[in-house]
Amino acid sequence: MIKYPHITYSGIKNKPWVLTKNFKIKLSNGDTAVIPKGYWTDFASIPRPLKLFFNHLGDGLSAFVLHDYLYNFRGYKLKGKSINRADVMVDRLFADKEMKYQMLKAGENRIKVFLFFVAVRVGGIFIYGTI
Repeated sequence: MIKYPHITYSGIKNKPWVLTKNFKIKLSNGDTAVIPKGYWTDFASIPRPLKLFFNHLGDGLSAFVLHDYLYNFRGYKLKGKSINRADVMVDRLFADKEMKYQMLKAGENRIKVFLFFVAVRVGGIFIYGTI
C-alpha cells in the first residue's frame, strides 16, 4: 500500500486513489494550489511495460496528483471548496512544466523527469481536459 498522507485506495480501476483531505501544493509561480478532498487520481498514467523501468509511485507523487488535476480542470483552485471548478486557468504547457518542476523539487532523477515530461508533451494532447 502507498505510504502517502491523505490518500486511500478507491477501488476504481482507472482512478484507483482518492484524496481524503484537501491537498495543498506550492507552485513554481508562487501560488498555493488546493486540490480538494474527494479528488480521484491514478498518479502517473504510464504503459504497463514501462512500469518495469520506472517507479511511477516514487517521490514525485504530488507532481502527478497536481498534473492530473490541472489536466482535468485546465486550472487550479486557490481555496478547497468545490472539486470541479478552477480559480486560475492554465494551459497544457503550464501543467506539463509544473509536473516537471514538482518532480525535480521532490528529488526525482533528471532522466526520469525528462522522459515523463516528453511523454506528457507527446501524449497529453489527446487527453488534456478530458481525464
